[in-house]
Amino acid sequence: MHEWAIAMSVIQTMEKWAKERGVNIMKVVVSLPSLSMLDLDIMRDAFKILKKNTVLENSEFEVRVRDTDFDCRNCGRRFSLEEIKRQLSEVFENYGEENPLHLLPAFVSSFARCPFCGSHDFTSELSVLVDGIDYESDA
Repeated sequence: MHEWAIAMSVIQTMEKWAKERGVNIMKVVVSLPSLSMLDLDIMRDAFKILKKNTVLENSEFEVRVRDTDFDCRNCGRRFSLEEIKRQLSEVFENYGEENPLHLLPAFVSSFARCPFCGSHDFTSELSVLVDGIDYESDA
């Protein structure tokens, strides 16, 4: 249920951004890493409810899932989530929806290795990103 907390963080961030610039936000586009396994319907519902009585009340909220790619610090190769999914299958099977990667995707290197060199030392962009904002001036 941390989809609600993420939606609230986006709303608070966008509210501050809009007030600082004196603009009305019409649309916010957010992308989530596929590894986060967040429920998009819950995210949309949370945004719809939490935006009431804020400067975002009339805005549209679009959520996209982006592919999760990893960069190995040891061998320098790039690989996809698909390439390590088999390594992660035990985590998914043992913990189901509440697996540690759903709650803390940054722990992925604790459960998987680079498919090229076997290192646990790899990185990825696992943040929720604001990919776009449509707005108009308050003036």
